Amino acid sequence: MKRRVLIIDDEPLIRQSLARAIRSEKIEVKECGLGADALEEIGSTHYDLCFVDVNLPDMSGIELMKKIKELSPLTRVVVITACLLDNEAENEIERYSYTFIPKPFDIFQIRKVIRLAFGENTI
Repeated sequence: MKRRVLIIDDEPLIRQSLARAIRSEKIEVKECGLGADALEEIGSTHYDLCFVDVNLPDMSGIELMKKIKELSPLTRVVVITACLLDNEAENEIERYSYTFIPKPFDIFQIRKVIRLAFGENTI
């Protein structure tokens, strides 16, 4: 069964690099630069896993994470960011996300999270 991963980050280089690193015969990857585009995508297609940047041009990644969980409760959300988080943001991430990965991230970290999230050897 092919898994679907959505990468939501406003930095094209991050999206493209991450997509290239995880795309495989078992993983289909889609990229979005805006939260609104991601919500539209999630509303029309099921995704098993989403990588969400905290800082997006049109909405907070924290808000996006909550909306993803409302639209698709079974979708796991991994929060990625380079910014410092306040206690409230940390609590929201802990409550709604599968895990948190700080930028700059190591591709081995990403692959490990994917393996754990899917419970199989997909990469």
